[in-house]
Amino acid sequence: MDIPPTDAPRSSVPSSDSHDAVAEAWRGVTETVSTLPAFMQEIAPLSPDAHDDGISGRYWFRGQTNALWGLEPSLMRMTRNVRDIPDRARALEDAARREFMSKAHLFIDAGHLAKVKTTPCWWAIMQHHGAPTRLLDWSVSPYVAAYFACQQDGLQQDGAVWCFCHSQLRAAFRTEYGSELPDFTLSETEDSTGAVAKLHQQLANPGDRVAVAPLEFKFFSSTRMAEQQGRFTMSLAIHQDHRHIITAVHRHVKRLIIPHAAKPAFLTELRRMNITAAALFPGVDGLGRSVAELTSLGTSFKEAHQFTV
Repeated sequence: MDIPPTDAPRSSVPSSDSHDAVAEAWRGVTETVSTLPAFMQEIAPLSPDAHDDGISGRYWFRGQTNALWGLEPSLMRMTRNVRDIPDRARALEDAARREFMSKAHLFIDAGHLAKVKTTPCWWAIMQHHGAPTRLLDWSVSPYVAAYFACQQDGLQQDGAVWCFCHSQLRAAFRTEYGSELPDFTLSETEDSTGAVAKLHQQLANPGDRVAVAPLEFKFFSSTRMAEQQGRFTMSLAIHQDHRHIITAVHRHVKRLIIPHAAKPAFLTELRRMNITAAALFPGVDGLGRSVAELTSLGTSFKEAHQFTV
């Protein structure tokens, strides 16, 4: 769930949806948690072994450092000035994908690229490497989401963890379109049912339908994606906030607010669980970020020196 590279560099300017609209959308499904144990208590009913109801354990989680933000994909934010010209927005989206595809082989293992056969697969790789797409990152790990929600962005805002049942969202998509989501690891020539080609056509011409689909792939394109246990949601329309999830999955959705003042304590406890930048961003860049986090925490917590990066 590569939230910082794709979502963190936001300005403090409100999105097209007002803060009041975001709050209203989540009214009734929002709780505030001031400690990690309180957070764990809230997510406990969503764990795989909590109930034998076919729902628990099928939740995905997303953390954002600012609870006032909506669920806007990065491409939606970057192309807001052409929101009334969808053809222009889709042309920019296609140009970004082609540019990424033309040079991806210079940086990504050929074995991984050989598995990338559809547009949504390319979007997933782009998303995890900081390029704007219509996707949103999620994780199967609530602790990974909590880590991203507690990042210090200098805005002094509360963080938030969103979660929803992906099987319910998949069922909502099936109801709307009359078919299951296709396997995006198949090319159109390999897809005997033609479902991939049909969905590609719907992505280009979504009409008036409002739909958000859950995406998970049979392979990880990078070690980072594997460590973050990444999943995605995809909107059919290029300019569509993903808060449609709220109405699509009914009561199987929740938002947990982490007060800004509680973020350092959360990060300190998450470090004890090895939820750090070094773990989530394998490589020397992740190590550097982890050292920066440790230094920041050290200004607030005496015990920070006990932790390794």
